[in-house]
Formats: sequence, structure tokens, C-alpha cells
Amino acid sequence: MGNVEFEGDISHDTPGSNRIKKVLLDDDPRPVFIQIWGGPSTAARALKSIEEEYQGTPEWESIKTKVSAKAKFCLSGQQDMTYKEYVQPNWPDIESIILNAGVISLGYMAKRAVADPADTLYFSAEWTFENIRSKGVLGALYRVWGDGKHMAPGDFTDYFGLKGYTGEQLREMGYWVWTEPQSEGNFISEGDTPMYLNLIDNGLRAYERQEYGGWAGRRKELSPEEKASGFTSPFAMRTIKDEVLPNFLPAIQNNFASRMNWSVTSRFEEANHEPLIEGPLCINAAAGSAVKLRCKVSDPDQDQLSVHWKQFKVGSYKGDITFENPANASTSVTIPSDALSGDTIHLVLTATDNQTPSMTRYHRIIITVK
Repeated sequence: MGNVEFEGDISHDTPGSNRIKKVLLDDDPRPVFIQIWGGPSTAARALKSIEEEYQGTPEWESIKTKVSAKAKFCLSGQQDMTYKEYVQPNWPDIESIILNAGVISLGYMAKRAVADPADTLYFSAEWTFENIRSKGVLGALYRVWGDGKHMAPGDFTDYFGLKGYTGEQLREMGYWVWTEPQSEGNFISEGDTPMYLNLIDNGLRAYERQEYGGWAGRRKELSPEEKASGFTSPFAMRTIKDEVLPNFLPAIQNNFASRMNWSVTSRFEEANHEPLIEGPLCINAAAGSAVKLRCKVSDPDQDQLSVHWKQFKVGSYKGDITFENPANASTSVTIPSDALSGDTIHLVLTATDNQTPSMTRYHRIIITVK
């Protein structure tokens, strides 16, 4: 349980803040991605407790440096002011995850915000029931429009479980209808989920650097106009069109559906599993040289696979890379002669099986120009 006595509560330690504090202070040097989906107060209290315990001691500077390097704030909005008023002024070196390009649409209006109109299928009542809601006790808990459930009875914003009413009728009933109701059974929202998606080990390595990009999107260098508009605030999931990342929505939703199938069987052979890819992660190569990309692709279910290579222009080299055979797991590329020493080039192999629902695996190779 976290700090929830009032909005922005950091008045005292709680089991939640103590847990975050303990992890940030342990000897594991790996980054800690703190999922903040309902206000930063509990994470802020953890930092405040560390400050109160160590400030003024000989260890304070080293502790502050260590914690600042480990903590990654995954802010799905800022439902209270503790990040702005306490964390930023007192812990300025803590990194916040900012997704501002290619952000996957999983919010309340996801069905109306898809990049490809065909993707509305994944938010329909039919698809959601067949692949999610009908899958055992876990699937039965999944919320959809008009399901008769309430998150907070009496809350004037909680009308999602009601069915058969127009937006106007709901307003007359006293609800604040900030998004119009949809058909019964449709997907409601997983608005915070993108803050977690880049941490899934699907081969895209998006958790290594925000700029790499993955299922959730990526952090993009902002234009002067975007910076002037206040776009730089650490607020998750600012959806803007991205010319770099592919449309990941089908892979995400099919992966979700496959995992739901895992929850209703204990037999490995009765469920689908993602392909396997083995290959190098990093390659050093000179400009003008030919580079062989040797990857081994297999499937634990012996399914047929389709594979293809794609360049993600998130590295420092922005020119085009041509694959000798983009539909083969082992292929070759030639490093352009205008690539400079130190330039990086990101090449991604995607493998998808032929099952329904399908599963997809990726493998990112980063080439550094010598």
C-alpha cells in the first residue's frame, strides 16, 4: 500500500514507499523502472525518506548519485504534484521515461486513434471476447464497455460499465462524459500499459535507451515548436506520428491473446509461443564495407515463420541501408561510404509464426562505424 491518504500524500512512510526505498538502496546496480500509474507520491516519499536518512552524513553524496542513476520514473501522467514540486527540484538527475513518438494507442479512445483502420478489429467486442474475456477466470475479470461493473460506485466519472445510454442521457444522469460511450463489449482502455511494454524482453531492447524505440514507442528529439509548446514535460504517451517505428499494435494484441491462452492450459503443446532468434547484438564495421548478418531463427512449436529485416532510423546515421535479401534471416548489408566514424545503425529482424493468434519476436543489431 502506498501514500494515498490525500492527493500528493508524502506525509509519512508506507509499505509501498519503503519497498521502493529498499530496492533503490540495495547493491544491485541494474536500473529500477518505477511504474507510476496513479500519481508519483509513493515514489516521491521513498526518495524523501532516503534524503531524510542520509542528508548531512558522509554517505549522502554517494547515496544520492547511486539512487539517481538507478531510478527510472515511468510516469503515466502526473495525478499529483509531487514530481514537479519535490522530485525534480531535489533529484534533478533522475531520468524520466518520455514516450513522444510512435506511441501505441491503448487509451480510452484507442479505437478511434489507430494508425491503420483495420486495427479497430483488436478493440472490437468480438475480438476481445474471443481472445481475452472467454479465457478462464483471468479473462473474465477484463473490463469492457457496458459490462455492468464499477471501479468506484458513485463516482461521477465512472460510467463505462453502464450500457444502453447515450452520452446525453449519461450527462442528464449527472455523469461527466468526457468520452462518448461505445458498443457493449468493446475495449475500454489500458491507458497506462505503454509505460510497461518497452520493458518486455521481446528482442527490441527498448529498455536500454529511450531513443531505441519498441512496442510502446520511443523518445524523439523534439522540434523547436514542440519544445515551445511545453512538450518536454515528463508526461507519458504523448502520441505523435512517427516515421521510424512500424505499427506494432497487431503484434502486441496477438501476444496478449496468446498469453491469455497460456492461462487456461498447463500443457505446453496446447499454446502458441514466440519464435526464437539467435544472433549478434553489436557489430563494428568500416564505412564502405560489406557486413554479413547471420541470425538463426527457430520456433518452439515447429510453426512456419515469416521473417524480414528493417532499418530503424534511431541511430546517428540517417541514410538508407539496403539488405541483400530482407526476407532471409541471414543476409548482408553494405555500410554506406558517407557514414562517419562513431555513427550507429539499427537493424531489426522480425520473425512471426503462422498461428492464430500469431506471436512475434525481434532481434536488434546495432552497427557502429569504425
